Amino acid sequence: MKALILSELERIWGRKRTGILFILNIVLIFMICAFVNFYKVGFYGPNAYIKLNSLNFSPFVLREGHIILACIICPIIFIDCLNYEKTSGGFRLYMIRAYDKFEYIVSKWIALSITLFIFVISIFIVSNVFGFTLMPKTEYTELVNVQGEYGLISALLYNIKFYMIEYMILLCILGIASLVSVLVPNAVLAVIATIAVIVGSIYVWDGFSFLLFSTDEIFNALGGINTAQFFISLIGIILITVLSSGVIWKKKGYYF
Repeated sequence: MKALILSELERIWGRKRTGILFILNIVLIFMICAFVNFYKVGFYGPNAYIKLNSLNFSPFVLREGHIILACIICPIIFIDCLNYEKTSGGFRLYMIRAYDKFEYIVSKWIALSITLFIFVISIFIVSNVFGFTLMPKTEYTELVNVQGEYGLISALLYNIKFYMIEYMILLCILGIASLVSVLVPNAVLAVIATIAVIVGSIYVWDGFSFLLFSTDEIFNALGGINTAQFFISLIGIILITVLSSGVIWKKKGYYF
């Protein structure tokens, strides 16, 4: 399994589009940092805002960058990895090796989870370096939906929790992309279908809005507002989509 995961990682990062998307992601984050820094105010509701400083800057960068990740970068990388061997016909060559069929999709999930983590942690590092370098310095700050003032360590822990939840939300999108990929063989159509599911989910139930507008729900969850419902929905989507796509992958034939 380790060899499969390393092989998938090598294929993912060996594709030019992955490197291009990673560089594009970093460039866009710097642009978002500059944009947020210009106003030095973060909005988290129609009439709700908070003054930004070096300690609370990072979540608001992610607030602006989530849609780019969720609707452009992640679907392209996920579907590219999950659909490539099927569309190219290479999957039947892999099946002559001494691996169980299910191990292939598991290795893809793990490799994509690692790749996704690299993208998320890069945003965390860039936004925090930018914030601590160029934003107004302060010893204590206010946080959204949380009472009291927070110092450096507590604010940094809050930001880490914020990005960890964002990572889990993007894992939901990985699950959705995985399910779509086993149902839709064409890569372009699979990307479009994945985006359609993400956008269309908010019309099915308001509780799925975190897929498209993640930061509002993360602020609420960390502030103790609808926390249980949020995490049940989050974990439920991951489990249902991953297990469903795994079962379909196991039963479906890709030999011809």
